[in-house]
Amino acid sequence: MYKMSESDYRKNLKKFTEILDLQDLLDKQVKNLSLGQKMRCEIAATFLHNPKIVYLDEPTIGLDVFVKENIRKFIKDINKEKNVTVILTTHDLNDIEDVCDRIILLDKGEIIYDGAKQNFKYKYGKDTVAEFIIKDKNSEIKNVKANKFEVIEETENSLKVKFKHDETTIMNVMEDISKYCTVLDIHMREAELEDILKEIYKGAHKC
Repeated sequence: MYKMSESDYRKNLKKFTEILDLQDLLDKQVKNLSLGQKMRCEIAATFLHNPKIVYLDEPTIGLDVFVKENIRKFIKDINKEKNVTVILTTHDLNDIEDVCDRIILLDKGEIIYDGAKQNFKYKYGKDTVAEFIIKDKNSEIKNVKANKFEVIEETENSLKVKFKHDETTIMNVMEDISKYCTVLDIHMREAELEDILKEIYKGAHKC
């Protein structure tokens, strides 16, 4: 049907069987396969004939974490190795984080963003969360709330703050906090896609 040579077919089948762990599934009837097993087989069948472009709709929905990881890795590898364009529609934002380089964001049937994932995160994910591990806290630490960051959680030994990376830096935040306590360690987390999309769909950002 796809005019593949026997050698290419065998080569792909062997490779995909190893990557997706299909050795024990090839001789089983489809009705006897679990959801995860079916999905792995369908992914292999989809790429078996060396397509130039593939559309995948929710390829990891309902799957356990290990199967999801294998499928995402397979998609990334096949994209790089064979230069296959993969268009992925999904509500699982971890699929996008792990697999995609480019994001097309739709809202009410209109494209509101089309570009690189990192540019999207930098442009719209301006909030950075940092957790400071502290000691010797001064009772006047409440005064830091007047600066270019927001204290979102505070305990005796930690302080979690949120700030916009285009307005200040982690060094400036640490300098202010250090006036009220001793900073032992810092854990930073950039805005995740889920957080950014929530803000966009709430109307906080305009694409």
